[in-house]
Amino acid sequence: KVFDKTQITNRLHYAALITERNTLLQLHFLSFPRILFSTLFPRLHFAFQTPSALCLVLDYYSGGSLAQRLQLGCLSEGTVAF
Repeated sequence: KVFDKTQITNRLHYAALITERNTLLQLHFLSFPRILFSTLFPRLHFAFQTPSALCLVLDYYSGGSLAQRLQLGCLSEGTVAF
């Protein structure tokens, strides 16, 4: 994930980005069964910044984010079932 620093316009947006980074980092150290961890949460490998962007290097999951999927409409029961 790459966040353009010029688009981070207020403290709440910045706080949300830091919370996302911290949550992903803490999830890595919790004692979930490995299969549950690897299927539900992307692993945070690195977090760094450039002069113009904040970057999170995560595991890749095809299909996009949940927010992107919900913008397309409701998800079927088969899609969301485990």
